Amino acid sequence: MNGYKHEGVGWMDMTINKGFRWSTSRGYLRPALERSNVEITSKALTTKILFDGTKAIGVEYEVKGEKKQVLANKEVILCGGAINSPQLLMLSGVGNADELKEHGITPVLNLPGVGENLQDHLEVYVQQECTKPITLYTAQWKFPHNMIRIGLQWFANQTGWGATTHLESGGFSRGDDTVDFANVQYHFLPSTVNDHGRSTGDRHAFQVHVGPMRPTSRGYLKLKSNNPQDHPKIVANYMSTEFDRKEMR
Repeated sequence: MNGYKHEGVGWMDMTINKGFRWSTSRGYLRPALERSNVEITSKALTTKILFDGTKAIGVEYEVKGEKKQVLANKEVILCGGAINSPQLLMLSGVGNADELKEHGITPVLNLPGVGENLQDHLEVYVQQECTKPITLYTAQWKFPHNMIRIGLQWFANQTGWGATTHLESGGFSRGDDTVDFANVQYHFLPSTVNDHGRSTGDRHAFQVHVGPMRPTSRGYLKLKSNNPQDHPKIVANYMSTEFDRKEMR
């Protein structure tokens, strides 16, 4: 799956270790808590990066309605993801100066690219009813005996249906001969879900997700206000280029 040219199908790597979901928290953060120079503040909302001129020197955050500040000895690392990172930069005065002023934010650095070039990829899924009872359909609470069995097996030895993501296989292919590398990705799921998993299927069935890997459409996000608790305005611009529309077809 991680080769130079990875056309084909196969088993997918999963972040699971001995039956446990192995997140960045389990893999990196929790072991680091044993160090004397690591301190974590949970249930906090970072509201602003603090600057001395254009140098980041700390952050302002809010816990239970109380605002606090912490200063850095060396550097400030911002890792809020594709949405919260640009949002926090703009709230802190880094972004399009004219737009920041509209929200009453004093510009620290006029950097119009902040919040631009937002990239995401769509997927479509195809569902097919299965004629044999070999899917995850019975792994839901309408079949309580199965759920209890799955839970007991996992608690006993961390194996079985409770010890996997179920998205265990997938593949990559080239959409046409004009590309040198795979540009379409597939995920296989031995079940059906609706509305991104908010509701489960009503029968034994399979599902294949298909989506482009490198779409050319670009979106953006902008502030709605200078309140850190307000979600930013996100415009994805899906399918805004002919290339993406052709590839999705």
